Amino acid sequence: MDELIADSDMTAIVKLSNAFGAHSAYVWAYAELFDITPMSKRKKRLLLILTEMKRLYDSEAFTYAKKRYEISRKGIAQALDAVVRRNFTSKLTNHNYLKSVMMNIAETEYQEKSKTEEKMLKEREDGLRQVDRLTETDIEINRARVKELLGVIK
Repeated sequence: MDELIADSDMTAIVKLSNAFGAHSAYVWAYAELFDITPMSKRKKRLLLILTEMKRLYDSEAFTYAKKRYEISRKGIAQALDAVVRRNFTSKLTNHNYLKSVMMNIAETEYQEKSKTEEKMLKEREDGLRQVDRLTETDIEINRARVKELLGVIK
């Protein structure tokens, strides 16, 4: 145990394992898809994978095919679940498959967010229109004020 504590890579791995909260199981299952065993010999690789995943979780964004995508943590977990459930014939070497899955989820989230924002804007505009509606009496009062102002200016 003292050797593990003295090992800075293992200490960093243990600290990172708590960084994903409720999604830790997804991240660890995903990391296992890479060639990380035996862990004593592949801890640098595992640390790199966990560090990259932490960066993804913190930024909630990634770049794929020279395009930047924003994705929620829930979306990342959904993508990780899909990747982990797929039966790969060989170990993963990069995050490209995960990114391709996340890309679809990110686009769906963007469309849903756009629809929600559009609906909120429409409701706000409708509310403003209700406030802007003048009664006939209000219109007559405004006309009288304009005439009075015009009379003062002459």
